[in-house]
Amino acid sequence: MLRIAFSLLCLFLFTFSLLGQEETETETGSVKRIGYGIKAGATLSRFSSAQPHINFKPGLAASVFVTYPFSESLALQLEPTYLQQGGNLISILDYPMFLVPDPPFLLEIRDQKVTFHNIDIPLLVKFEKSIAGLKLFAVAGPSIGFNLNAETKSSVSARSWDQIPVYYNFYQEENITSNIKSIQYGALGGIGFETPVGTHKIIFDVKYRYSLNTTYQGYSYLGIEQIQGDLRTNSLYFTLGFGF
Repeated sequence: MLRIAFSLLCLFLFTFSLLGQEETETETGSVKRIGYGIKAGATLSRFSSAQPHINFKPGLAASVFVTYPFSESLALQLEPTYLQQGGNLISILDYPMFLVPDPPFLLEIRDQKVTFHNIDIPLLVKFEKSIAGLKLFAVAGPSIGFNLNAETKSSVSARSWDQIPVYYNFYQEENITSNIKSIQYGALGGIGFETPVGTHKIIFDVKYRYSLNTTYQGYSYLGIEQIQGDLRTNSLYFTLGFGF
């Protein structure tokens, strides 16, 4: 999977480098070349509502970008991004209800922080307009993500079988990569602005990634096969960047 993601990334960057060897003349007669830069920021992700008891989970984002301008107002941007996605899930394991033999507890409640470590590669059309010294922009386009690893970190509260119950609180970690789709398709849109700093620029943007396919297969908030749902994860993320 890493080889596929790396090959696609190299293909895109090679294509952009070929484009960047040619100069683009704008309507004002100035010449623009290919641009590039780095970004970092935070994500806020949530699963779709195929199962109840879901919530948002924060994460990190970091990216590089390459922009090829067609004109002063239109450009094509490739932005490979390390993206932490996922969400917060609450599961309830009621062992007697489902006749589980020799269960460790009478009841368990798990507060799960699910994190996907993804490489996301969006190809975006960028619309730009300068207003009062700021360059405002909007971006939109398709995205393909590659899952590198997926994990849950759970805070568990459990009740014993004792007549006078004993309550336990403990922490668990689990690798769930096998339950997660390795390739994740999405649609991405966002807005932002750029401001010049000398010959460079500072960039702030907000993007939303909508998942087009299932990312977490067969999740059940009750831990049983009869009640399952396939989840998608959608992410809002904010980044601050520096362009060259």
